[in-house]
This record gives sequence, C-alpha cells and structure tokens, in this order.
Amino acid sequence: MTITKKDAQEFDKQLEQLKINAKVMTEEEEYRNAGISKVDAEGKGEASDDRGELDLTRRIDDLNTKVKNLEAISSAHKKLNGELNTEIIFYKGKCSHYEKRAKELENDNKKLAMEVGDRVNQLRKAGLI
Repeated sequence: MTITKKDAQEFDKQLEQLKINAKVMTEEEEYRNAGISKVDAEGKGEASDDRGELDLTRRIDDLNTKVKNLEAISSAHKKLNGELNTEIIFYKGKCSHYEKRAKELENDNKKLAMEVGDRVNQLRKAGLI
C-alpha cells in the first residue's frame, strides 16, 4: 500500500484535530457519562427523610449512595479509557507505518538523485551536455 503526500497531510490534520478536541471533563459530564444525575448523587432528589443530619444510619446510606455513584463513574471512565487506548494503539500503528514509508521514500529519492547524477555525468563524458 502506497501512501501519498495527501494521505500523510490528512493524517496530520486528524491528529491535530484530536489534540484540539481533547479536554478535561467537567463534573457534570462525568455524572452524565455514568448515567447518574448529580442531584440524585448528592441526595437532593430523594423524598424527604425524617432522620436528622447527624443520624449515623442516614450518613451511612448517603455514603453508600456516593460510593455507588463513584463506582459508576469509575466504570464509565474505564470504558472510555479502553476506547481511547484502542484509538491510541491504532494511530501509533498508522504513525509508525507513515514513518517507515517516509524513510523508504527518502532512500528512493537519494537513489534516484544518484542515478540522475550518474546519467548526467555519462552524458557530459559523451559530450552531449
């Protein structure tokens, strides 16, 4: 498979676009990706609870809810990281292919330059140039 200069330039543009689009997720995005409402995660969306703020069973329940939500966020992050790692491996493979091809083309270019130089010298010796 031969890679054209246009293909290499397109690949470079794609890499730059990926770098531009890479950004840190906000807390709201993390909750949304995990399929959890931030309001529910903080316990504000629940029905009124007659237990006081200092009630230990309520605090344990609140903490258990937070743990479940954080585990959901963690699993969502693991999934996204897996997908990103797959993409990274794919693009590293493509990049190494382009590097190999560039070296091949560089070597071919040097050989052609030497052939042209030899041919010019032959023509000079023959008195044609």
